[in-house]
Parts: sequence; structure tokens; C-alpha cells
Amino acid sequence: MHNTRLDIYIYFIYSGLHVKEFVAYYSEEFPFASATPKRHMLEDHIVPWMQRWHASPGFHAEQTAESIQAIFSSLGRTYTSVLNPQVQLRLIFQEHQLQVCSKMQK
Repeated sequence: MHNTRLDIYIYFIYSGLHVKEFVAYYSEEFPFASATPKRHMLEDHIVPWMQRWHASPGFHAEQTAESIQAIFSSLGRTYTSVLNPQVQLRLIFQEHQLQVCSKMQK
């Protein structure tokens, strides 16, 4: 394999090194920041997706991520009175699952 600039760039992008560096920096600089749905997608799903499909998710609908974030923000406001964060998150995910499953059955 030749180590051209393109090869190095492709390795860098698909290896997730940039994502790992960003997450480490963000976590260090903002230790009390909450994990947003976008950050979760970036940390856990984007790199494997790019490795599988050899494309950036930017080529696909960014509106999907925006829509999901809006849904979770709305559900977060619905369950804001639940003080335990683990219970609150569980309720949010349960409600989201109910909404998604009911739409799939139609």
C-alpha cells in the first residue's frame, strides 16, 4: 500500500481518530456537559457507519438527526419533573419507542 496523502486522509477519517480526539478534548474541557443525542451519534455510531458505507453521513439527511434531537428535547421537557436522571432517561426512551412502534404499525 502506498502512503499517499489521500491514503493517510482516508485512514484518518475512517479510523475515527479525529472523533476520539474531539471527544477526549470535549470531555476534558467540559466535564459536566450532558451527552446530547448528536454527541452520542458521533461517539458511538458515525465512525462505524462511515467505515461500513465509505461515505460521510453528511451525504444523507442531516434533517433526520435534527428531527431526532427535537423529539428528544420535547420528551425531555415532558419528563423534566422526574428528578432521577436515570429514571428520566428510561422514561424518555420508553416513550420514544412507543411513538416509533405505533408509527411503524400503521
